[in-house]
Amino acid sequence: MFAIRKASHAGRRGKAGRPAGAGRVITVFSPKGGTGKTVTATNLSTAMAKHQGKKTLLLDLDLQFGDAAIMLGLEPEKTIQDLVTAPGELDPEKLAGYTSRHSSGVDVLPAPIRPEDAELVTEAKLARLMEVAKESYEVIVVDTSPFFHGPMLATLDQTDDLLLVCGLDVPTIKNVRLSLQTLQLLSFPPDRVRIVLNRANSNVGMKKGEVEAALEAKVRFEVPSDRVVPLAVNRSNPAVLSDPKSDFGRALREMSKALLPVASKNGKNRRFLGRGN
Repeated sequence: MFAIRKASHAGRRGKAGRPAGAGRVITVFSPKGGTGKTVTATNLSTAMAKHQGKKTLLLDLDLQFGDAAIMLGLEPEKTIQDLVTAPGELDPEKLAGYTSRHSSGVDVLPAPIRPEDAELVTEAKLARLMEVAKESYEVIVVDTSPFFHGPMLATLDQTDDLLLVCGLDVPTIKNVRLSLQTLQLLSFPPDRVRIVLNRANSNVGMKKGEVEAALEAKVRFEVPSDRVVPLAVNRSNPAVLSDPKSDFGRALREMSKALLPVASKNGKNRRFLGRGN
């Protein structure tokens, strides 16, 4: 079934290309838990809203065990499961009624409260949700589960930038390498993949160059290990807001800026990717 689904998505992308929309979709993915995926997604989305002034939606698609809301200190009354099972057509006004606003300005659509409700969020409903979100927001940051399942594949069809979070340990590097191979099988454009090396300054006997050699890909963003991060997580206040001058805070602000298009002299948008890209 996975092979059939992969072929379906690859064929769809080859024929029709990525669906058009105003909002930019940034998907944060890691094939292994504990790499800092949700910390990256929550801090990136709040940085987009607070520091870059963008109308931003954080969409939690870790459908069984999503933590985005709790990391932001939110106790939402409605979740993505409530939205997709509600009667009537989904439009921007309806979407707005199911999101929760964080103090940074980012809107959050949380994962279902109960793991068994995850299967109610089907690929078809998610595809429509992404289309509506792109009409309503300038930036949509998607936190994902560590699996290439249906919702993840549907999200890839709409993704402008895929942040692949990696750590300085052999098991994670192995899984990230397998993820890159799977993305190739799915015909996902390699120029949309950005490797994020988390805790990049940790002294664990491995360096950035060794990671790049193992992955056969360049690391685009380096996020340092910083004691402000676990403190911020336990206080449900993103470090990019609670301590913006920290090494971690600066790294996430720079990432948020680099992922946005900037206007060129002829009035057209171009990507800002920094030096060496």
